[in-house]
Amino acid sequence: MDFSTIVGLITGVAMIIIAIIDSGGGVEIFTSGSAYLIVIGGTLAATFVNFPFKAVISSFKSASNVFSSEEIQEIYLIDEIVNLGKIKREKGVFGLEKEMKNIQNPFLKNAVELSLGGDKKERLESHLMLELKNSEKRDNNATEIFYQMGEYAPAFGMIGTVIGLIVMLGSGFTDQSVGSSIGDKYFELLRGMGLALKTTLYGIIISNLIFLPIAGKLGRRSKDRLESREMIVEGALSIHQNDHPIKIREKLEAYISEEDRKGS
Repeated sequence: MDFSTIVGLITGVAMIIIAIIDSGGGVEIFTSGSAYLIVIGGTLAATFVNFPFKAVISSFKSASNVFSSEEIQEIYLIDEIVNLGKIKREKGVFGLEKEMKNIQNPFLKNAVELSLGGDKKERLESHLMLELKNSEKRDNNATEIFYQMGEYAPAFGMIGTVIGLIVMLGSGFTDQSVGSSIGDKYFELLRGMGLALKTTLYGIIISNLIFLPIAGKLGRRSKDRLESREMIVEGALSIHQNDHPIKIREKLEAYISEEDRKGS
């Protein structure tokens, strides 16, 4: 569980609610089904227009991962790769195949499986780099989609504002049906003004508290995964070449900071 995401969302929502209450207003006056429909519905509609359906659904699944802890302990990953290289040198291919079931990292497992084949180093490296590129592309797609949603939400908030102003002006400056009271006119006027302001508020909050922060976290995690996967590719190539474990460790530790090396 990633507590920073949960704490951030709860704190943001709580501060907004406290500010509303402190200003003397009730939370209920800030709610509007029409405003929700315009901002959220419009943002989702524009997203599905812009991106393939499968990509959008996949990005939502990726977004659920921001609530889970995904800290990559690269020093432990290095230890695991070095140990796999040691097994390969001591017990051969069959010994390493038996160890495959204990590998938890899916990218590492796939890379090691590929290294067990009889391909030459150049072909293996080409295959691994293709896997790396495709995984990076999938991660970047989810990040891009949420960044775009963060752009769409305020825009649809402004659309709602325009709609509200039209309702307000229309009810205030056009003839009403016979028998309508001045009170009804003012009610329609204020209702249109309320819709105009609420949609702007929703668009800004949803964009800056949900979509853009999720995109930012997905982007950072994608970068961390890319760095660890580049290290895995180097490790798989070393295992394929039967490099000595000490040599493998020296290669892989070049990917981490001096401070992390000392902590190992």
